[in-house]
Amino acid sequence: MEITKEFKQDLSELESACNSFLGKYESQLTDALNKTKMSAEDSLKIDLMLELVTHLSSAQFVSSYMQKDIVKEGILLQDAAGNFTLGGDSLPTMSDVEVYVHDDELNQDVWKRVFIGGGTEKRICGLRHPDLTSGVHARIRG
Repeated sequence: MEITKEFKQDLSELESACNSFLGKYESQLTDALNKTKMSAEDSLKIDLMLELVTHLSSAQFVSSYMQKDIVKEGILLQDAAGNFTLGGDSLPTMSDVEVYVHDDELNQDVWKRVFIGGGTEKRICGLRHPDLTSGVHARIRG
């Protein structure tokens, strides 16, 4: 699938629409959540609104992410202190990274978006490879 100029423009518009909607209704949702008493109907509306906000936030993030270009690529390494590095730069916790791994279901190598997680002991999160730690081809968008 090619990310064309038109597709990027549409993603930008989607991101903007999500941002506008979330900005417009965030305070109303916050006010509704702070109510001590509400009807069963209001409770359902709040639950549905929270679900909508979750999905719109995800759409907004993915739209933004897909528009970014690859800014760094290399081998993801874990240093002696347990920090992950790419191209010599240490990656902070919660960094989004794309790794090139084998997908057993597809039986081919693919790019997967993961993140650096953990506290004192860092790890690659978001894959079914719990032993994956270092030496994998990786890239970052920015």
